Amino acid sequence: MHVPPGGRATQHIHQDLDDSFYLLAGRVSVRCGKSPASAGPGEYVTMPHGVAQTFLVVGDKPAIMLQVHQDDSVLRFVKAVGRPATALTLPPAGMDMDFDAVYRVAAETGQRVVGPPMSAEEAEEIAGSESAV
Repeated sequence: MHVPPGGRATQHIHQDLDDSFYLLAGRVSVRCGKSPASAGPGEYVTMPHGVAQTFLVVGDKPAIMLQVHQDDSVLRFVKAVGRPATALTLPPAGMDMDFDAVYRVAAETGQRVVGPPMSAEEAEEIAGSESAV
């Protein structure tokens, strides 16, 4: 998954799926439950199911994540709400999305949205701390 600088996930809970990724490039700030962490290239992040989580890409480089999951629920979500790429670039900022539909599909695929995304201020604070994954 390629996530542009400032890209983030709303706070959500994976019902049955432990969410994990290996960070190939970029830097992310993560909050899982009340635990904040920062991860950079070569680090592996894992978050247990049933716990609220969110992340934000910090810095000026995109994050490239190799996601690892034990089922296809995230893939089904991406296929349902994603749009095929028209070029080998990140999509333009500000693309219109029907977020009510996105949240409905998220819940249907086992990843219920429970809160807003992480703020840029919180992400910068986490990235500046020594809380590595």
